[in-house]
Amino acid sequence: AAVVSMEIASESAPQATAPREWLQLLDELGVTNARVRGARSGDEPRLEELGTPEKPMPKIFALLTRRGELVVPGARFKLRDRGKLAEYLDRLSQEGVEAFLTPRGQFGLTKEQFAEVFETLATPLGRMNESAALEEVLRSVDDRLRIQIEPAAAAAVRTPVTDADKLATLSQGTALALLLRQEGLVMTPHKPPGRSIELRIAPALSGKQSWPVGYKPEQSPRETAPVLFEFIPVEIEGYSLNEALTAITPRLKIEGKPLPVLWDHFALRKHGIDPNSVKVELARTKTYYLRIIDKLLFQARLKSELKVDEAGTPFLLMTR
Repeated sequence: AAVVSMEIASESAPQATAPREWLQLLDELGVTNARVRGARSGDEPRLEELGTPEKPMPKIFALLTRRGELVVPGARFKLRDRGKLAEYLDRLSQEGVEAFLTPRGQFGLTKEQFAEVFETLATPLGRMNESAALEEVLRSVDDRLRIQIEPAAAAAVRTPVTDADKLATLSQGTALALLLRQEGLVMTPHKPPGRSIELRIAPALSGKQSWPVGYKPEQSPRETAPVLFEFIPVEIEGYSLNEALTAITPRLKIEGKPLPVLWDHFALRKHGIDPNSVKVELARTKTYYLRIIDKLLFQARLKSELKVDEAGTPFLLMTR
């Protein structure tokens, strides 16, 4: 961040120690051209691009509040936020003012960056070896988006994939998000300063934004997967949930292609539900496939969710 300079308008009293502490921290982070002055009416955080077109130099105009917080465009820091401030300065130094101020959306990406990731992850996953480990599947994506596996996730990605044959027609984004979820992991796009976008694989944390397992269809369920609303006569007795659904799902096709019907194994483990041990029954009736599936899942405290992947391919997720 040596190319970044900073002018700090301080609301603190002249004898306060906060300005000196901030100047010391900024110097340690490489901002050698920093000064503090008293705050004036109209002072507000902003950025300016100084220097030359060949060698631009961003300058930050910041506010130092009476509580000792440093307020900069788009963020505020306390003295203990050294790492976050260093990342902020580094990104500004690498990107320049114009790119830095470009509006950010999901995952802190610009609209163009998110579109690039979404388009890449809309590519079909394709066939996998039934015994393939999750890390092998991740490597197949690495030639288009760099994969960064956090140390805490290293052991989990060596687990063999589940339902590999059912995921082949789904896009990489949805398939990977589901496979990672089964192991308690999440996938998050990230744009490091000065480098290309990467996908970070990490343990799932409460409230942490992650790439979703599919999306709600824009069309109605009947338009999205018409086969689910075809009526058939049915009677089920003496079968497990898995046996009953295994008999039904091969009938579900859209334009001659199977509709992927997938288990949320993470939810099954979390709630101690085994589809092979839950006995289900359905009195003789005539109804449509989706209603049959939902009635069977309900007996195991489960439900179905109709979703689409990044390419618009529909699938049915059986979850809690």
